[in-house]
Amino acid sequence: MKNILLTLSFIFSFLFSQAQFVFDPFDFKLNDTTLAIKPDSIAFAEPLTAMFDNTYVWFGLFPNTNTAVKMVVEHDLLYLNSESAIDDNNKVYVPVSNQDSLIYFRIRIIENGKVVKEHDGSEMMSVVEESTRYKQMAVEGLKKGQMLEKLIITLHNYSDSGWMTIQKSYPVRKSLFTLRCPATVQFVLKMYPNNITFNDTVLNNTDRYQFANIGKIEPIIDESYSMTQSQKTRIEFALSQNFSTNKKFNSWAEKGRNRLEFLMTTEKSEIKYISKLIKNQGWDKLSGKEQLFAVENYLKNTINISKDYPYMEDVEKMFKAKYGDEYSILRVYIMIYQELGIPWEIAYSVVRSKKKFDADFPSPSFIEDPLFYFPSYKLFTDPVDRALRVGEISSLYLGQKAMFVKPILLGDQWSGVTRIDKIPVNKTEDVSRDYKINVTWDAENKMTVHTTYHGNSYADDGRKILYTIAGEEKAKEVIEEQIRNERKEGVFKIVSSENHNVNDFKEYYLPFVLSYQWETEEYIEQNGENLLVKYGELIGPQVQMYDKLERQNIIQSYYPHIHTSEVRIAIPEGYTAQGFENKNRQLAFKDQDGNDLFGIDIKVELLGNEIVMKIREYYSKIEYPVSDYMNFREVINAAADINKYTLLLKKK
Repeated sequence: MKNILLTLSFIFSFLFSQAQFVFDPFDFKLNDTTLAIKPDSIAFAEPLTAMFDNTYVWFGLFPNTNTAVKMVVEHDLLYLNSESAIDDNNKVYVPVSNQDSLIYFRIRIIENGKVVKEHDGSEMMSVVEESTRYKQMAVEGLKKGQMLEKLIITLHNYSDSGWMTIQKSYPVRKSLFTLRCPATVQFVLKMYPNNITFNDTVLNNTDRYQFANIGKIEPIIDESYSMTQSQKTRIEFALSQNFSTNKKFNSWAEKGRNRLEFLMTTEKSEIKYISKLIKNQGWDKLSGKEQLFAVENYLKNTINISKDYPYMEDVEKMFKAKYGDEYSILRVYIMIYQELGIPWEIAYSVVRSKKKFDADFPSPSFIEDPLFYFPSYKLFTDPVDRALRVGEISSLYLGQKAMFVKPILLGDQWSGVTRIDKIPVNKTEDVSRDYKINVTWDAENKMTVHTTYHGNSYADDGRKILYTIAGEEKAKEVIEEQIRNERKEGVFKIVSSENHNVNDFKEYYLPFVLSYQWETEEYIEQNGENLLVKYGELIGPQVQMYDKLERQNIIQSYYPHIHTSEVRIAIPEGYTAQGFENKNRQLAFKDQDGNDLFGIDIKVELLGNEIVMKIREYYSKIEYPVSDYMNFREVINAAADINKYTLLLKKK
């Protein structure tokens, strides 16, 4: 009898868990089922736990409009077991872009199995933070030990793909993902980083449900040198086929061809306008990289581009309006390149801080951003980023795969040939950040720090565009605050700056040079007649990685680079120097083929009447496996230990 009861219990539990995948976004309401859920000893051990976190995605026709849309239902139950959990959840944010709308919102505060407070969203306000639009609502009166249940339903314009992040900064006890669509179509789904099997069920010959009971999800750990968002567990989905038409959609070739054919559809009047523009600007008199630079520089200073702007069908109207979306500006670039006879390709990708490009999953979510590639020069350019010019793209694309589309003329029609290829990574020596620091003393032993900084390529730290957009005075103000780094004492002065005009072809590719001096007592401590000089702090604060937890994520950096510093400290008259001895250190790590990975070389010595410290630190890749972490951390901490170096200037 006991075995029969256990079997029946198992069957009932299985059927109940499978039945959870059936949902209707227009009739999804909170009920009393969640009131029976109680936290246990495992939840009591965590500051915050999701007892469940379920996501439902619906594709279909919106009632009474016959418009294809996507709806997303998010339903979770949080157990709040700390003040930090309350602080993190006393405001609810719902990202809502211009194309999205919030159609249903409910929050319940549950205590001892009873609802003590409920919100219907009528108190929500619209806010914009870091260029993202949100609906926001304050949840008042939360207490430790309570449950917070949220049900959010959003309406989106139709798209044949998408992705949902399902890993949080706190543990999730149970997770369910379901996609519902008409039975006549099918999506392909994939979970990252570890894929699972999704069930596929058709009910009533009308609706297809593709779902997975994912179960427990461990929290993501935010680690140094890790692009955390890209490491989170997520689910990607893309339309695969339409059974009623026997059409398949999961092909890079089709996606590349469709995009290029759309972009290369032009009117004779547009070509005429572009030809006139080329002659007026004199681009036909230029060649090579300078020609590419001139075109890009003009367009970026003439037209404002944003994904939120409307698509401009007519080129002339866009130039008059001086704004457009990225597809509008892509068409302009292409028409100009075609008229000038410049070979080009488009490389579509996505920033690696968001996700890693998967060549085996042809989804539009991996081809969000367009770049131009010029095969004759082996150069890339970003047609949208105002801060960059040909030859430089955001470091977040480096090493990322992309969908390259090459234009090809078939008869009298343009089409595209597609391939998946990798965007190359810069050489280590191509990006360098160099400091020359000299310390002098006046008659009263007050210190003046003279610094000259050279930063080329990515190592200009965004200061070139700051000068160009904000102007010299504002740029100096911002840079001073960066350099002071919370040190408010002393007289600071920028002496000179060079090569900061982004709009000048020759100047753009030269290293940014900044000279500044600082009269300060921040690095000095009086010790009787002697002086303690914290000369290791002159190189600026360094990242420390003294963590004891086992590394979870791969090591990621923005770009390979070299960082050098040379610090020269004049010894004041009447003093001798101590404390610089035995500071030399050298670490150099290579891969199994003998290629450089990362390292640091520190040398401190007395040369004449100066203490001279030379540092060379380098990182030769943008990504390292977890197995390299201990060595990587040793190099990082060796640089951080320099901040502890102290010089004793002893009175003779």
